[in-house]
Amino acid sequence: MMKRLLLLAICFVAMAANAQEKKGGFALEVGVGTSNYGNLSPVSVFADPTDSYGLVAAEHISVGYYNSNGLFMGLMVDCSAGNTIFQNLNEGFVNINTMFDIRRSFKLNDKFDFEAGVAIGLLVHNNSFDYANEHHSYTRYGSSGFASLGLNYKVAENQYIGLSARFPYFSSFMDDKPNLPTGLEATNKSQTVGYSLQLSYGIRF
Repeated sequence: MMKRLLLLAICFVAMAANAQEKKGGFALEVGVGTSNYGNLSPVSVFADPTDSYGLVAAEHISVGYYNSNGLFMGLMVDCSAGNTIFQNLNEGFVNINTMFDIRRSFKLNDKFDFEAGVAIGLLVHNNSFDYANEHHSYTRYGSSGFASLGLNYKVAENQYIGLSARFPYFSSFMDDKPNLPTGLEATNKSQTVGYSLQLSYGIRF
């Protein structure tokens, strides 16, 4: 999966290299939304997360450079957090991704743009829970990426709001399975795939 996302990113970079240089500037985008993980085991630190995660909060901030061809290249910090109750341990997680963000927008009319993109990068994933009257915390590292499709609406000059879908939302952990307290079994899976929906606000300078 990561190889496909990397290939897609290379295609976007190639478009940037072949595009005729036009006037552009810097852009800032922030967004909030929700994520869903289709394979929960690697997201949870436990081998059998019987109770699935509920609503997972997600947000991002992205800064970079755009040109008038509709090409954007920048850096994104993408975060998500959720919790579940596994054997009444109140497990929760925080997932932080630092990603290279490449997007291309296509003007539909004076108000709407269609946007496609890809992001790849590194992740830091933390799980915490309570067990035997003690609080436990485990941090794992890995890689992540996604492809995205979205629609932006121009609300003012150089400002827009957008709705985007990210799929697949892919994460791969590099670490060995966590060393949990006696009596708890750790997950031995290393990859998770899901999707994310984001509502964004952006401004171009």
